[in-house]
Amino acid sequence: MDAIGGQIPMLIQTITSAGPYVRGGKLRALAVTSQKRFAGFADVPTVAESGYPGFDSFEWWGLLGPAGLPKEVLTKLNAEIDRVMNLADVQARFAEIGTSYIGGTPEQAGAFYRTEMAKWSKVAQAAGLKPE
Repeated sequence: MDAIGGQIPMLIQTITSAGPYVRGGKLRALAVTSQKRFAGFADVPTVAESGYPGFDSFEWWGLLGPAGLPKEVLTKLNAEIDRVMNLADVQARFAEIGTSYIGGTPEQAGAFYRTEMAKWSKVAQAAGLKPE
């Protein structure tokens, strides 16, 4: 709201939050922070294309369970979630709000999570951030 009202000159916001304001002409998208252009905003360049090579940051969501979750339960949950997320009406809604579903195996999710934690830990350390 502060960007729309002119109190701040720019912001970094998720597509799901800012997308409706961009589509409505209230905000202008300068770049997307992901490595690739987003299909819903194909005319908006990436930050990397705008002069900051290697920049890659995006919103992601994951479903986590307790440590020691039995493999058969994890496998069944993963398969069912993947099935539902790939339904045509769910995919259409994702496209409508400006997001997408990637999916994958629990092992792929774990590897992705570890990579993200390492990446953002380095950023926090470089910025001198400390937990409070």
